[in-house]
Amino acid sequence: MLRIYPLNAGSVLVDKSILTAHMNYGIKIEVPSIVWLIEGGPELVIVDTSFGSPELMEQWHWPVKRTPDQEIAKLLENRNITPSEVGTVVISHLHWDHCWNLNLFRKSRIVVQKSELEYAQNPLYFHAWAFDSPSTGRKADWHQAKFTEVDGDYELFDGVRLLLTPSHTYGDQSVLVNQKYLITPDLVPLFENWTGNKLIRHIPPPYYDAKAIAESFRRVESLMETSNVKILPSHDFLVLKEQYYQ
Repeated sequence: MLRIYPLNAGSVLVDKSILTAHMNYGIKIEVPSIVWLIEGGPELVIVDTSFGSPELMEQWHWPVKRTPDQEIAKLLENRNITPSEVGTVVISHLHWDHCWNLNLFRKSRIVVQKSELEYAQNPLYFHAWAFDSPSTGRKADWHQAKFTEVDGDYELFDGVRLLLTPSHTYGDQSVLVNQKYLITPDLVPLFENWTGNKLIRHIPPPYYDAKAIAESFRRVESLMETSNVKILPSHDFLVLKEQYYQ
C-alpha cells in the first residue's frame, strides 16, 4: 500500500495575496514548505524539494525559516532513508520554493514537465525572479540538474500518476496517488483556496493563464466527483496533522 508522508522542510513568511489571487493584500502569514515522500511502490518518490539556504532565500526572495531538523537529508534520515535511495524526484514547478536541494539527488530521476522547463529557462522578464531564471544572473540548483522531461500526464508506476495542471505556472503538475489523493503543490496551496468564499467557489493562486487554471480546477472537481479524491496542498499546516496518508 502506498503511503504519502508530508515532511515539513521549513516555512515562508508571505503576504497572503501570494497564495490567494486578488485578495488578502497586506495580511502576513507563515506557511510550511512541504516535501512529499511516497513509500510502498517499486521505488521511493519525492515530490518537490523546497527552498535553498535561508540566508540566500531572504536575500533573493522572502524571509524563510528552517531548523537543522528540517533539512531534507535529516527528514529522510528520520525515516531511515538516504537521498541516494530515492528513485524519482518529481518537481511540480520550478519556482524557487519548490526545487532547491536537487544536489542531494544526483542518483535520482528528476521529472519535470517539458513546458515548465522551457518557460523557466526563458520566461517573460517579470516572471524571471520567481524561477531564479538564468536571465537573473542567479545560480540556482535546477540550472545544473539533469531532468527527465514529460509532456502531459505521465504514469510513474501503478498508483502514482502525474497530471499536467497548468495554473500557478504554465507547466505546473500535480501528483495523483492511489486514485485517492491529489498532491496539489501550488494549484491549490491552501485548503482555503479550494473551499473558497461567498464570492468565489475556488480561490486561485496567482496564475499565468486564467482559462488554464479554470480547466485545471474543473479537472480536480471531476476527480472528486468520480473517485472521491482528496487534495493535499503544499503550503497548509493542516496537512501536517496526519503523519501519513494512504
